[in-house]
Amino acid sequence: MRKILALMALLVLAGCVKDRAYTPVVYDKTPSATSTRMIVAIVKTGEVTGGETTIAVPVSPTVMVPMEQVSPAIQFNPRDQIIFLLNFAQELNRVGVAKVVVPTKEDKELKSDAVMEIVFLRTHANAYRNSYRLDVGISIQSARLKFQKRYVVDATGEDPADGKRKAGLALMHQVVPDIEEFLKRDEARRNTST
Repeated sequence: MRKILALMALLVLAGCVKDRAYTPVVYDKTPSATSTRMIVAIVKTGEVTGGETTIAVPVSPTVMVPMEQVSPAIQFNPRDQIIFLLNFAQELNRVGVAKVVVPTKEDKELKSDAVMEIVFLRTHANAYRNSYRLDVGISIQSARLKFQKRYVVDATGEDPADGKRKAGLALMHQVVPDIEEFLKRDEARRNTST
C-alpha cells in the first residue's frame, strides 16, 4: 500500500513539473500586404480562469479522496500572454506585415507609427480536454486612424502546451488580416493628407 501511495505522489509531482508554458508558433500564412511601418505593441492581462485538475489526497493509509485544484501552469496565464505577444511581434516582423516593437523598461520614448494594445479580457482552460478559450480585445491607433475589435478563439490540443499553441496560432490567423487592413487604410489616409 505504501508503494502505491508513493507511486501516486510521484505521479502527481511529475505532473506538476511538466512545462506547459506557451511555446512560440510560426505564422503559416502569406501576408496580403507588407509594410515598414513601426508599431509598438503592449499586452494587458484580464481574468484567467479554469485549469482545474483532480488529485488524490490520502486521508488515511487506505483511503484516498479526490480533490480539485487549480493549476496555473495549465491556464493561459500572464506569462503565456507575454510570450504570445513576443512571438506575435516576431512573426509580424518575420513575414513583413510591420516592424513591431515590444517596449522594455529601458525604452523611454519610442517613435512609432501606431500603438497596438492586446488585452486578454478572459482566458479559460479546460484541463480535462486540453482546450482553451481566449477572449481578446485588440486596439490599434495611429495619428489618423483607430481600430478596435474583439476576438474569441477556441482550440483543443493533445496536451496543454499543444492546446496553448493552437489557440495562439488561431488568434494570429484572425488578427493579422485586420492589422494588414488597418495599415492599408492608415497609409491611404496618410497619403491623402500630405
